[in-house]
Amino acid sequence: MMNLSLFSPRRLALLLSIAAASAPAADWPTYRGDAARSGYTAETIPNQLRQRWQFDTGHATKPAWPTSDRMEFDLAFQPIIVGDVVLFGSSADDQVYAMDGKTGAVRWRFFTGGPVRFAPAAWQDRVFVVSDDGYLYALSVVDGHVIWKHQGGPGPEKVIGNERLISHWPARGGPVVWEDAVYYTAGIWPSDGVFVHALDAATGKPRWSNSETGRMKMNQPHGGAEAVSGVAPQGYLLANADALIVPTGRAVPAVFERMDGSLRYYQLQKNQQRGGTSTFLTDAFFMNSGCLFDVPTGELASQQGMGCAVAIPGGVVRADGRSLIISKWKDVEKIDRKGQTQKLRTLEQEKLVPLDGEVRSFIITGSEAVIGGDGQISAIDYNGQRTQWWKQSVEGRVLGLAAANGMLVATTDRGIVYLFDGVPGPRPEPQVAAAPPPPDAKADAEAQKILAASGIAAGYAVVLGDASGAL
Repeated sequence: MMNLSLFSPRRLALLLSIAAASAPAADWPTYRGDAARSGYTAETIPNQLRQRWQFDTGHATKPAWPTSDRMEFDLAFQPIIVGDVVLFGSSADDQVYAMDGKTGAVRWRFFTGGPVRFAPAAWQDRVFVVSDDGYLYALSVVDGHVIWKHQGGPGPEKVIGNERLISHWPARGGPVVWEDAVYYTAGIWPSDGVFVHALDAATGKPRWSNSETGRMKMNQPHGGAEAVSGVAPQGYLLANADALIVPTGRAVPAVFERMDGSLRYYQLQKNQQRGGTSTFLTDAFFMNSGCLFDVPTGELASQQGMGCAVAIPGGVVRADGRSLIISKWKDVEKIDRKGQTQKLRTLEQEKLVPLDGEVRSFIITGSEAVIGGDGQISAIDYNGQRTQWWKQSVEGRVLGLAAANGMLVATTDRGIVYLFDGVPGPRPEPQVAAAPPPPDAKADAEAQKILAASGIAAGYAVVLGDASGAL
């Protein structure tokens, strides 16, 4: 049993806001289903799942940090579901795809000016998409046209970043919607400027922008050192009634006041090597790098263990190798050193469910756990500890999952999207995205001459005066 936190009116308010953030909805409108990034939906998937379609984008994912085990936000194209439309962004070809959920046909595609590393976030008739080109786009769900867009940084300057030409202020804070506002960040190098934005979801007009957290004099993780540094956002943002939680890559998240954008805390030195991009809200806490942190204060409450996890009503389900650990919240009283009775919130393990393979990702749909693994996706009744009742082979590691409206969507690190449902009938053939046109032979020959004359075999080149882009 872990002693976690005292009750307070503010924490009780947090519980209500988190419940609202993770309330069941017909769609799966954002990464992990809601603004809390819970990974849970009350909807139950069909009990006779069949593959309806398969779509190969033609590109494996191209993550920004492929060797980091703490910045895994773009290892797969993360899907969302809006009505009968499946949407995802691509870090490989810079596009947003909208797929027909029934047929697997591409309804529309939209090119941004850089890699799209985060899932869209839906609101009413539009989806919000961020790109390494530094913009947040509001796109029509129906046809993909631009309703409005917002530049996150102060200018159009470009740099070479993660082997691509990107904005000096790439938008690496995955968008989150709360009520009628959308939040995102731009900039990942504190000394060059970091911008946290709250925009009106309907018009794109700023509610507030914080540009002050990139150059703060603060204690560094290696004890005793103080330097000018700051928040370096990378990861999916989270929101509740009063807090905006901003993952910061390998470090612990920073927390801002959602209403005005002021920084509540960023406890970098205190947490030293703790941190990572994977974060979700549960009860009055956020979970990051296997640890529970108190949302109001940022204090470490307990260490639960690494592994992907899902916030369920009344508890947490966490993957541990080849098993799922189900824990539930409990309220207890404890006498402190001064003899005072304190009410504490605890997370107690209730059961362990063995599995037949490693868990790479999972979500909870009603009483079912849908588990992504290496070359397979499966489902179990984790409450009843029933044996695995469904399994399907796929190509690659299943790292993206979404479930809504009778559909289950899975994506792999090979750039392949699968949709499963319980509807009988014929299935379309697997589809592959149209291949790009072959290189222009004349331009290719000219490029070889230029390279031979330069004596340079690797690196980057700036091409001037060729409007066709063929060279």
